[in-house]
Formats: sequence, C-alpha cells, structure tokens
Amino acid sequence: MTLSPAVRLAAPLLMLLALGAATAARADADDKVKPVKLPAETQAKLGLKSEPLKAETSAASLAGFVKVLDPGPLAQLDSDIDAADAAAQASQAEFERAQALNKDGQAVATKQVEAARAQARADATKLALLRRRVGLEWGDGIARLSSRQRAQLLADIGAGRAALVRIDTPSGEGLAGLKAVLLDLGPLGAVRATVLGTARTGDPRLLSPGLIATARGAGVRSLSIGLSVPVKLTASAPVRGVVAPRAALLRSDGKTWVYVRTGPDTFLRKEVEDARRNPAGLFTPAGLKAGEQVVTQGAAALFAAETNVSEEADAKGGDDKGGKDTD
Repeated sequence: MTLSPAVRLAAPLLMLLALGAATAARADADDKVKPVKLPAETQAKLGLKSEPLKAETSAASLAGFVKVLDPGPLAQLDSDIDAADAAAQASQAEFERAQALNKDGQAVATKQVEAARAQARADATKLALLRRRVGLEWGDGIARLSSRQRAQLLADIGAGRAALVRIDTPSGEGLAGLKAVLLDLGPLGAVRATVLGTARTGDPRLLSPGLIATARGAGVRSLSIGLSVPVKLTASAPVRGVVAPRAALLRSDGKTWVYVRTGPDTFLRKEVEDARRNPAGLFTPAGLKAGEQVVTQGAAALFAAETNVSEEADAKGGDDKGGKDTD
C-alpha cells in the first residue's frame, strides 16, 4: 500500500484512537468500504474540517495523440464495392431474364437458368463481404456512412478539405461519449474534428480503444498521412460534475479517494472516478455529488483510523488461522 506523507504524519494520532475514542468498521470480503465512526469530541481533537462540493462544468481538456490515417485502403475498398455492386446487379438482371425466357417456351435451357442463378448468388455474396469489411477494418463509424457519404468523404480527403484521423488517450480517458473535439496541434494550428465512431483495433501502448474522426478546416492541409502528434483535446460540449479539493485527496492502492461526511459522526471513503486535473484539485463527473461534505482537514487521520482497525482485525483473524500477512 502506498500512502501520502500526510498519512504517515498522522501515526501519532493512532494512540488516541486506540484508547477507544473511535470505532471503525472493516471492509467486507468483497472489499466494500464501510463508514468510519468518530465521536464529535474526537473530531474536535483531530481538527477535522469539511466543506460542501460545488457543481461545476468542465470543457474536458485532455492530453492525447492524433495519427493521420492513410485513406488509400478505404478508397480501394470503396472502389471494389462499387464494382461488385455493378456486377451483382448485372448478374441478377441476367438471371431474371433467363428465368423469364425459360418459362416462355423454353427459349433458354434450365441449365443456363441455374448457372445464372449461381452467378447472381456468388456476386451478391461477394458484395456483402466487401460491405462487411468496411466495418471489420474501419469500425462502426465508417460502416454507418452511406455509399454517397463515403464517396464524398474520400473526395474531400483527395481535395485536401478533410483528413481521416485516429484519436487516442492514455487508457482511453475521456473518449467515451466524445462527439467533436478541437485538435490543438501547436505550431501547426487548430483543426476541428468530428468523431465517427470507435476504431476497429486498440492501441496496445496507450491501452486506448481509439476513435476514428474526420478533421476539417483551414489547417487540415498540414495533416500529412502518417503524421502522429500529441494534441490537447477539447470536447465541444461541457461536462457537469464537481471538483474534489486538493486538500481532501488521498492516494492508496493506486486510486484517489476522499472522505465524505455521511452523518454527524460518520465518514465514508469514496473513490474519485474518471478524474481530470483542475487548478483546485480533481474534476470528476461521477461518483461525487454537489452538496456532499468532504473532509479537507484530517482526512489522513480518518484513513489511519480505518486501516488501523482493519489491520488489527486481520491480525486477530490470523491468530486463529495461523497468521496473515498485512501491508
């Protein structure tokens, strides 16, 4: 377990807590956090202070990476689909003509009708496969485009009016629900991109699912194929949430926590989820609510009380079971 220096400084307070001034509940077997209970007198001795969380909106600004994709394979696939569509229509028409002539006096042999039917079916199957490949290779966003929309996109890319890009962030942070972003390319300028959908393959280095987007605007000509640059992503729609004050934050087990006052003498440790940096602390759109009281002074002592009781319970259990390692 990795604790902040503030937690280690709170160790002397454990002697006070050990005298019976405080009680705490340990976690269940499923590691669910239980409240910590401290009498008002003990809270005063520890100097506990709390403040309410305020509702805020944040135009999510994230550090990410953009890679300009080569549209050549998509253009080739689009061309193959057009050719296969024409072939499928022609073979289907040929089959229907042969079938009609076969009924009108056997002008066409049944064998020829069967051959025409087989050809029409083969061409239709090939066309279906090519259309399916769009989604399999380029993701659901490109697959949802109609043939006309896909052709227009490729025409715009060829004319330098658009670019096809892939957007990634570390661990995919902030990608969920993203519709449009402003790509700040630094000296290359800013380009607005519209998200089409998720990418078909993930980025193993960033552990990101990736998004496929179309970038448009005056600076799009600077997006050469293969260019990969770090960017600042700004979502077009602000997100509502709260800011957990820096003084309330605790780090443990690779996660960030705050203590929320749930009653006059009870406190519950909550994880700060989907956090984004903010000048005052961490902005979070979920998990914490406006109006909740978070501990801004004495959180380390609360954590020490909670974990001390847990460790003592583990030790007692270990005596009965032959001993148990603790952090």
